[in-house]
Amino acid sequence: MEDSLEDYMDEETARLLERFTQQSATGNLGFYDVDEYVELIDAFIWNGDLNKATEVFTLAQGQYPEAVELKLKHAEICLEMDFLDRALQLISEVEEVEPYLYDCYIVKGHTLLCMRRFGEARQNFLMAGEKGAEKVDVEMGLAQTEIEAGNPDKAWIHMQRIIGYENDTIETGNRFIDLAQKGNKLPEAMEWVRQLLKEHPYSLLYWKMLVELADAAACYEQALEACEFALAIAPDDLETLKNKFNLFENVDTEESRLDFYLRMEKIAVENGDEGFQAAVMLRVAQEYELDSAWEQAEIYYHRLSDVPAIRQYALFRLGVIADFRRSYVASLAYFKQALEAGEPGEDEHGNRAKIYRGAARTYFNMGHVEEGLQYSRMAYEADPEHRFHLYAYVADWLDQGRDREIHAFLYSEELAGKQTAELLFARAVFAYYTGKEEEAVCLFALAFRTDERTMRDLPEIFPGIVEENDKIKSLLEILMDAAKTDYRAEEGEPPYYYGPDEQE
Repeated sequence: MEDSLEDYMDEETARLLERFTQQSATGNLGFYDVDEYVELIDAFIWNGDLNKATEVFTLAQGQYPEAVELKLKHAEICLEMDFLDRALQLISEVEEVEPYLYDCYIVKGHTLLCMRRFGEARQNFLMAGEKGAEKVDVEMGLAQTEIEAGNPDKAWIHMQRIIGYENDTIETGNRFIDLAQKGNKLPEAMEWVRQLLKEHPYSLLYWKMLVELADAAACYEQALEACEFALAIAPDDLETLKNKFNLFENVDTEESRLDFYLRMEKIAVENGDEGFQAAVMLRVAQEYELDSAWEQAEIYYHRLSDVPAIRQYALFRLGVIADFRRSYVASLAYFKQALEAGEPGEDEHGNRAKIYRGAARTYFNMGHVEEGLQYSRMAYEADPEHRFHLYAYVADWLDQGRDREIHAFLYSEELAGKQTAELLFARAVFAYYTGKEEEAVCLFALAFRTDERTMRDLPEIFPGIVEENDKIKSLLEILMDAAKTDYRAEEGEPPYYYGPDEQE
């Protein structure tokens, strides 16, 4: 869950930080007592600004060199900076002066935990509890210790004591979520929060915790359902709206999401969040494209072509849409621009392969067979590890009746020593469509056993084979049943992403 410095400060501390920031900027610092310096150091530590925390500590120490509270803050800064031996030394000095200061044992426990001295860490967290530390802080320390020590079941006992109180905060909720992930206790944590929701059905905090826990556990439908409950309580909660937006990417539904995306676009514009606005516009464009609302899709893709990070993809989709609309010259022009817009990056070859694939389909649709085959080959060569490009290349040659050429490719010296699942699959497709049924069955069986994903590839990309041949269909059903999977589409774009097919 999103949190900010303001979530951890009362109004008085917020005013203190504002006063210090303004005075620091002018170079005219006023008077601050020890407690105020401690609050400022806490604020900067939480915000991850250790340089500023150190600066404030140095300033405070110059005024209050004997203050035990400041020495403990110095130990916390050292802990955050991984100067563990120095932190432990400072804590020991504090212990000698103030043996009843429970914060000392909390900091010492975390320091010893970082040093993987688990037994001593436990003792110090328990000591902190005996000295009066808040139960939540003690349980967090003990839970983290057991996780690091490899005792997740023991950790879970302590984790259940972290939340479920009237004063639960975003901080305790986030710590609970983090510990559930680190301790592999997401199912238990989800059930625990559901139990709390039975007692507190209108708790926005608990619903948002359930969203994040379910999302982390890849239970996306449950996370989305929790989002809806959270939005019923707080319809304009921006964090939940963004969570819902992100979850839609992992949840299939036949319902149109356009109205929601348009609402999110308006919110992004109002907040001046350009990065999020671009992400929302992309979803809007894709939704219009799925609805075959070509003109509206083009408007959004044209706008996105001005966003450097999305420019290549936007131009590629404009090329796809132009092809669908039979504006083939425009389609090829967009594909050319998309290739020119590419920059070296993590998926440079994959992106170029998709664009080549789109150009291949456009050339075929124009009746330019040789150019189509050339770009189909270029797509495969640009990203040979992606099996769909190989499948498409084989299918293109078969569609043109060029059996000898594709046979020469599939059994070339270059590929002779390879037995990858996708190559076996491609050879099986070739064998089937050239009348070699028994060879096709054997090759399909080998491909399916080599990589189970190919079981889904067959009905998804070559459905005619399954519909026409009972022997292959039976083989597929037996092996899929044995694998106990329904083979839903894997994450990522489906095959048609790589270029449009002809539409009547």
